[in-house]
Amino acid sequence: MALTQEQQIIFDAVISSLKTNSRTIEQLTPQTALGSNDWFELNGGRKVSYTVLSELITMMFSTDQETLKTLIGKNVLKSVFFDLSDDTATLTIKSAGTSITCNVPVSRPFGIATLDGNGKILQSQLPERDVIVFDHISEDVEIMMSSSGHYATDPGCSLVYNRTTESFVISVMEYGNTSYYANWSGADKCGQQGDALGWHPYADRLYICRDDSGLYMKDISDNGLKKLPGSGGGISSTEIATSGEISAVADAVFGEDTEDNQ
Repeated sequence: MALTQEQQIIFDAVISSLKTNSRTIEQLTPQTALGSNDWFELNGGRKVSYTVLSELITMMFSTDQETLKTLIGKNVLKSVFFDLSDDTATLTIKSAGTSITCNVPVSRPFGIATLDGNGKILQSQLPERDVIVFDHISEDVEIMMSSSGHYATDPGCSLVYNRTTESFVISVMEYGNTSYYANWSGADKCGQQGDALGWHPYADRLYICRDDSGLYMKDISDNGLKKLPGSGGGISSTEIATSGEISAVADAVFGEDTEDNQ
């Protein structure tokens, strides 16, 4: 049914007023403070003022706070005691009316490691780890395309870590010239995933460099060797020993309770 002229005028006025006075949530003015003249709409055609609402929240918080104080008062911490025996560490926490005790094995799997007089973990409590000794650290070495039949321990040969390719190669000195090879006899004892660039460090091995007596391990972030802090500088290459005995190195790093790692 078509609107009469008067109805159309009223309809247009109502729509115009709604458009003028209505706002989206984005168009509303942000507020950082509320007062007694601010109201919140409730269901069922009801409303509540900010003043009443804040009083209700304060009352609830005060009740919970008093309850919390009462609970804390009933469980006052009396003492914390830690005892260490040869094979067990015991933590005891005592409060008013209750006592909690926790026992943890020492020097056993999933237990607590003990330290020597220098504050270092005893070698006997560390996981077994193969140790590989290499001779030098170099960069940008020119690698021969062919393989070498030499071992790294042969006279005139050295095991070299090439920082550029993050891999081990062997250097062979013959007739006054030094050549570098990515493949050689026994190369798999020094690294893994051999390719045209060399053999890459094992993730679970400890490496010792004769040049600086430093201890190195594979850095999982970039797969290269990373020198362990505090290692090197205090151990001579003779103490490392060509036979593979590293007791002097282990003593310096882990403490006196060490075993030879062949």
